[in-house]
Order: sequence, then structure tokens, then C-alpha cells
Amino acid sequence: MPELLNESPQRPALLALYGTLMPGVGALERLGLGNALTPLGACAIGGALWDLGPYPGLLPSAADSASCTRAELFLAQRPAQDLPVLDEYEGFPIDAPAEGLFVRRWTPIDHPAHSAAWVYWFNQPLDLFPDARPIAHGDWRRWSQERNQTGARISSIVA
Repeated sequence: MPELLNESPQRPALLALYGTLMPGVGALERLGLGNALTPLGACAIGGALWDLGPYPGLLPSAADSASCTRAELFLAQRPAQDLPVLDEYEGFPIDAPAEGLFVRRWTPIDHPAHSAAWVYWFNQPLDLFPDARPIAHGDWRRWSQERNQTGARISSIVA
């Protein structure tokens, strides 16, 4: 499991965001952080992405797994201001990380190579979400679109 550490001067304020915090999904804008994070491009995180209903959760995958989650890499310009806002949104109490819904960990990322960033990992048992489903392709934005299209097709058939 990647390491759990508080911010330090040696770590840049890089964030890899993979779910509702991705640009265009809406949460960053609602939190007032739409312009506070500098986009650096696509990245990939080694881990299994799960649909937990209204949001995804990233879990470590087995050592022999090739699970990879698509994310966006950002630089926080004001980490002392912005990380606490993101931590609260993700349900990560920095003073009691074991209790959080998510935990923020400094994590090696698969792409770009030899990089690392802060990543929010799901921190609770999956059985709390009986309808949780794995997202095999690891792309929350794509999954959300597919799920919405399926729902719309079902609604039109039932109507």
C-alpha cells in the first residue's frame, strides 16, 4: 500500500484525481477549486476502480493484477488551502485517517513513469456497499456515461 504521510516540503503538491473530482464532473467547480489546480495531463494509477453508486472508490489490486485506473494529474497552487477542502470532500480526517471514507496517500503512478502523486484511496470495506461493482476498464468518466446511456435506454423501453 502506498505510504500515508502529511504534506512535507520535499513533496510537490501533485494530485491524481480519478472520479467526481475530475474536471467537468462538477465537484471541483462546486468546491471553488476549478481554477485552483493546474492540470498536467492524463495519468494512470495502479489499482482497481469500483463503482460505489454516486462515486467511485480506488482499491489496491493484487500484486499480479494489471488493474489500472485512468486519472488526471494536477498541481495544487495553494496546497495549504486546497488540500483540506479536498480532504473534507473525500471524508478524510487527517487527524484520524483510519476512520475516513477515503485516505490520501503518496502513491507511485504508472504514467507518466517515475512519478508519484497524492491519491485518495477507498478506506472502508466494500461490503458496506452491497451494489458495488468493479469498473474493469478503470475509467470513471467513461463508466458514468455508459451507466447513464443504459439508464436512458431502460427508461425509454419502460415508458
